[in-house]
Amino acid sequence: RGMHVSGAVTMFDAPIAQVESPHLEAAVARLRANVGHGDIADRAAEHFRSCIKLLDRYDPRGGRSVRASIVDVRPLKSDCDFMSFDEKAALTQAKWTEMTCMGEHWTMISGTNAPAAADILVRALAT
Repeated sequence: RGMHVSGAVTMFDAPIAQVESPHLEAAVARLRANVGHGDIADRAAEHFRSCIKLLDRYDPRGGRSVRASIVDVRPLKSDCDFMSFDEKAALTQAKWTEMTCMGEHWTMISGTNAPAAADILVRALAT
């Protein structure tokens, strides 16, 4: 709110308007597995938990809409999709494009399905 955004905003399975993260500790465990153990992993996990808590409190419905187009790339069965298409489309004065990708949240953003998600994004931004 109150931020000037131009161009396109890209979201990868963004958990906007979530009440509470459904898989927080599983995500923290996955983060730790990628970072390793020790102080850095502890700090990364705490930072991740803090970010998720901020998302848990953020609900953009009823706020000002942005002028930027939105490209929303999600897996076929997203468990981070908490708003209807109409609610999401109302967040922008421009176009809301929703695209689907194989896999699940984590494989789409940083795993085996990331290349397909990137291809989908390139196609969406070209239209």
